[in-house]
Amino acid sequence: MKLAVATAALAMLASTAVAEDNFDMVDFLVDWPKMIGERVHLQGQVISASEDFMMLHIPPENITLKGWRDREDLRYLFRNCTGLFTDKSKCTMGVVGTVTKSNIGDQLQLTDVDFEIPGQ
Repeated sequence: MKLAVATAALAMLASTAVAEDNFDMVDFLVDWPKMIGERVHLQGQVISASEDFMMLHIPPENITLKGWRDREDLRYLFRNCTGLFTDKSKCTMGVVGTVTKSNIGDQLQLTDVDFEIPGQ
């Protein structure tokens, strides 16, 4: 379930994770295949924002995000969260999405994503 990303650099990023229904984040990262099709609410650091996809960094994993509910959120994300080393205060946020499997390697992915932009 690891993405081919500079893991040493990402290890230095810190963020927290919570999910609706108060389930344990470790359990979620292990059991996500049982949750395909469910909407979840996670808290982490958005990194590598782009038109095609971005990632939500929740140690020790990176979750691929794809498909945006509100394209207006992209203005904020493109201005603040396009790199690996982003301003944590601007890029740590809640993300709501539908649990799916990516087409590449059957990895965890959230689709139909809605961002909870800080301060908005």
